[in-house]
Amino acid sequence: MDGLWQLVIITGAGRGFGRASAAAFAQANCLPLHLVLVARSENELKAAKEEVLEGSVVRPKDSAMQPVVDIISCNLSNLELLEASVESIYGVVKAGGRAYDRAVFVNNAGSLGPQQVRV
Repeated sequence: MDGLWQLVIITGAGRGFGRASAAAFAQANCLPLHLVLVARSENELKAAKEEVLEGSVVRPKDSAMQPVVDIISCNLSNLELLEASVESIYGVVKAGGRAYDRAVFVNNAGSLGPQQVRV
């Protein structure tokens, strides 16, 4: 199984449980690892990616064995854009040309739906 990658896709990865999950996978040393972090906020995703790479147990930081971390900013609760969002995720996974041994999907995206403000 040498050379086969571990794929982990995490929605809601910008903060909270999703962000902690991304860090945990990177620290688990299941390499080679391809993390795909998905959330609405690009700024939160960038910070999560940096945190994951800084916290990875593999050293040195510029090693070829560092996890590959891709970020995708999209709103999975927008049903009109859902198909395009899923295609974006699939495109990132396929673009690397990696062969995967395992795939994990952490579905952590959440939405409260339309809210009414009462005054």
